[in-house]
Amino acid sequence: MPEPVFAWGTPSAPRRHALLQVCPEGFAIALAGFAQAESPAGAPVKIPPIVTEWAARGRPLIARRRGPGDPAGAVPAGLPLPPAFGKLRLALALAPSAIRRIEPPPRLADCVDFAPETWRGAVAAILQLSARLGVEARTFGSLAWSKLTGLAYLGPASDLDLLFILRPQTDVDALLDGLGQIDRQAPVRLDGEFLRPETGHAVNWRELSGGAAEVLVKADDGLALQRREPFLYPDQAALLTQCAS
Repeated sequence: MPEPVFAWGTPSAPRRHALLQVCPEGFAIALAGFAQAESPAGAPVKIPPIVTEWAARGRPLIARRRGPGDPAGAVPAGLPLPPAFGKLRLALALAPSAIRRIEPPPRLADCVDFAPETWRGAVAAILQLSARLGVEARTFGSLAWSKLTGLAYLGPASDLDLLFILRPQTDVDALLDGLGQIDRQAPVRLDGEFLRPETGHAVNWRELSGGAAEVLVKADDGLALQRREPFLYPDQAALLTQCAS
């Protein structure tokens, strides 16, 4: 099996938002387990062909946070369906051996051609902002799945889901200010997260922009309310800790 992208985890522990390329046999086993778990009183679960053919067509799954019902040792994965199939999201549990490859979510720059025409001015402005600040801009959600599968995920109510990979030297205040300016003029709601790759911790950019003292920090294994400053300015937080010790 090819080596996974290190920053996005390993087959036994992929990072949130990581894309999982799965072998058809391992996918079929996970799908059978899902159908059994979802079966009401022994009634068979009808799984549409688009799902049964998913892995065979080379379409990825996405790593998700572990839930209380996920079996130990299994890798939690999600399969979101497009609106024509009810926008259902299947929660699957994979054997690590079923994962052939781990990939990051697509770069925003690679999804431009899949975005509605009305979005493209905002997308261009986001790409210019991220390039100026040296921030890696990726996307997940409807736009990403449109690009990854060729299926119709986007609709009038779709958001533009962004994932900004922060570096230690990233000017987060300039990034928040620039996003806010673009968001006020954009024809689409800008959603998404800032991600610290060294910890895997992520926070919704709107929460950070709102100025609350505490923000909801999302990790691979759970959620926690934390003060916003250590996430935004980890170098300063580390220095204060050293001075206090």
